[in-house]
Amino acid sequence: MNHNALSVQVQEPIQYVGLPPKLRSSLTETKDYFQAMDNFFRVFAIRPGERVLMLTDPLLDPRVVDAVTGLARARGASLSQYMAPSTTLPRVPEEVKPLVQKADFVVSTWFCSIEDPFNIAMRKSGQRWIKITYFRDLDLLMTPQARFPIDLVGEVRGESPDAAILREMLVGSKIIEGGGCGFNPKALRDPEVVALASRYGDPIDLLESFV
Repeated sequence: MNHNALSVQVQEPIQYVGLPPKLRSSLTETKDYFQAMDNFFRVFAIRPGERVLMLTDPLLDPRVVDAVTGLARARGASLSQYMAPSTTLPRVPEEVKPLVQKADFVVSTWFCSIEDPFNIAMRKSGQRWIKITYFRDLDLLMTPQARFPIDLVGEVRGESPDAAILREMLVGSKIIEGGGCGFNPKALRDPEVVALASRYGDPIDLLESFV
């Protein structure tokens, strides 16, 4: 009895030479990403030779620290970091004050960065600060908030009691998030931004109760 072998041929998909490959969805987001990156570079306006100090907490996305560190290195600046147990220190610890005094540019996640008289005095003396509140996750650079024109959120205007308080507390610094998310203690927050930030321990209730 003869058994003829069954031959199975698999047809290769037709290759069309000269047609471009299908665009990846990420490519359509490139322009938005670079717009956000421009905000990031403008906000973190580190200058050559400066001493940058980051006051952080364990729940900050370490990629945010890496991003600022890389920018500092690219601009010929040095960077050091002091990590506190949380963002809710009532004031700057005494052992940290010498580090702050030596710095030219301070990036902080601590809420006392805003209202501690020591920090206010440092800003009045010319020290530059960035207060991180919602830029706790590097993925926030991919949100619309990161592309918001920073010139529109970089200063306090108005004559309300809240505006006067913020001007006094933040003299010499910017009410700006790294990446373009504005800081306003009473502002309603975009749900997407809140959800991302909450992954890294952002205490929303504390933030909203400042003034």
